[in-house]
Amino acid sequence: MALTPASAQSAKNSASKTQAAAAKPICLVANFRTLALETYNPDERSTKTETWLKTHGSDCSIDQILIIRANRAHWLGNADSASLMGMVDAIAETKLRGQPLLLAQLYGAQGFENKASTETTSTTPNAAALPPKPAAPAVPVAAVVVAPAVTPAKP
Repeated sequence: MALTPASAQSAKNSASKTQAAAAKPICLVANFRTLALETYNPDERSTKTETWLKTHGSDCSIDQILIIRANRAHWLGNADSASLMGMVDAIAETKLRGQPLLLAQLYGAQGFENKASTETTSTTPNAAALPPKPAAPAVPVAAVVVAPAVTPAKP
């Protein structure tokens, strides 16, 4: 197949699109985790993960951000900070824009109650709801009769 000017331009555009796609940052939680766990120095770990979040955070899905959020303290250790927490939360908020119920879940806002997916019911009443049992009547000491010990007769 001979290359015509149109096909050459098409090949050039295709190559530049491939290079642009390769250069576009992508979000892989594994990369964040590996970066955090492989960097020993807490100051360096903080700087590297902050840079990673600035570069890749906007490309992450809400699920990926929530995974990072849930594991942040474990993966970052002493490098974890209010600043990094704020960055992760800001990315999550951006992803949840227009979804107030999910945003309330993110911060555990009051007025939102988590309910169990199953409920346990019982046919017996709750012990705390039952009235206390009356105390047994006290037996006066004078009413106690002590019988003398009987020894069997010897044959």
